[in-house]
Amino acid sequence: MSSAVSKLNLDLDQIVQWCKANNLVLNSSKSKLMLFGPDKLSVRICLKQMLLLLPVRPTQRLPASQPVLVEDLAQNIPTVQAPRPTPAQQSMNEFVHSMRPLGPRRAEKIDEQLIKMVAKGHHPFSLVEEQEFKTFVSMLCPGYSLPTRKTLSESLLPKMYKREMDKAKAKVEAGQAICLTTDGWMSDNNESFIAVTAHYIGADTKLESTMLGCVEYAERHTAANLAQFLKDITREWNFENKITAVASDNAANITAAIKAADWAPNTVLRSHIKFLRSKCTGRNGRETTARVKQIVEYFKRSSQALAKLKEIQKQLDVPLLKLKQDDSLELHL
Repeated sequence: MSSAVSKLNLDLDQIVQWCKANNLVLNSSKSKLMLFGPDKLSVRICLKQMLLLLPVRPTQRLPASQPVLVEDLAQNIPTVQAPRPTPAQQSMNEFVHSMRPLGPRRAEKIDEQLIKMVAKGHHPFSLVEEQEFKTFVSMLCPGYSLPTRKTLSESLLPKMYKREMDKAKAKVEAGQAICLTTDGWMSDNNESFIAVTAHYIGADTKLESTMLGCVEYAERHTAANLAQFLKDITREWNFENKITAVASDNAANITAAIKAADWAPNTVLRSHIKFLRSKCTGRNGRETTARVKQIVEYFKRSSQALAKLKEIQKQLDVPLLKLKQDDSLELHL
């Protein structure tokens, strides 16, 4: 009983809010009754109540044996057409539905999408505090309450990061053999970074790639420090005994670091790479490489030739590819 009373009070409160939003006032002295229910049932009950309130004319007589039909008596009721609501006026059903708070699951999904938008679009956390963005979200979903900037950065984002990190670790741990690629570079602000990526065959027999980390590295780039860094990151992801190959540039420090890590080599792959290297570094290989460099340099120097190349690629309906100079990689096994 108490729950029914609470729901009824909530409905009455929403009706009052709808009336205020549409500049309407409820006059209790003129209100005879209030009906809740389907439209057809409400109309029939309303007709019966109106018949009881109508004055009986002296000349009107009905046979006692003849049943009184509500439809017959309703013909004597003067019809009053209610004024049509203006386009700006919101119906009560729409108003109550729009003011209804979202369920927890629906609100959680919107929170997740908001986090993805902020992270992938590199938007600031202060976006949720901008008034125009609040108005935009309110127009799309009035029942959704935007999280605060603090909730976004200290609660929602760490939860999603942990969930996605657990998924990535599970995928990498499922790989039977893993190849690493790593590289280091200096930013425009003179900050040193190192990135490590794992490549493996996934559960659906497709090649998968997962970035293990792209971190600012302030230590000296010695072979011992780099070897320890690679060991720490593979130990964190729990696959240090599954590494079969490591690809990097031919810098002396990273080459020595990979050898110092003492990962198990793959002799078959090593021999195949040596065979390809001997073919590419032979006389014919050096001539082919020199010709390719000349072609790339020609298109790099001439903007008209580059524009003609792009035009031909469009005519042939092939992807627009960019020419690159020789970027040698050395595979350490």
